[in-house]
Amino acid sequence: MRLNETALQREKLQEQQQSLAQLNRIKEGVQLLLDALERNMVRHQECTPEEARLLERQLADTSKALRDVLDLERHPEQPSEDWIPRLNRIEEALSNYADINSTQQADIDADAITNLDHLFHQKESAQEA
Repeated sequence: MRLNETALQREKLQEQQQSLAQLNRIKEGVQLLLDALERNMVRHQECTPEEARLLERQLADTSKALRDVLDLERHPEQPSEDWIPRLNRIEEALSNYADINSTQQADIDADAITNLDHLFHQKESAQEA
């Protein structure tokens, strides 16, 4: 009986560790977007009107991508037709502002968090290279 309980607890612990690792990778991916925004804000302290418009656009796109990340984390089991556009916006923001391009397609059979994790994990791997 106790061995059975221990095995169940160990399995639950492994699931929680995997979930924590996913959330950490997502956090690191969000940090990529924020770092790119910060770099541009510091660089453009005294900027032209055109640079200000570009920075404003980046701020809006980053804000939207971060809201999408939050929504995907809150509702990971939503249908793929709901989370794929959000994942695409996040991917586009990473591509436009963090200079990281994706080569991986979304896995419709997986949930939103798993796909978000794959997206950010791919970005992490690209930065290390």
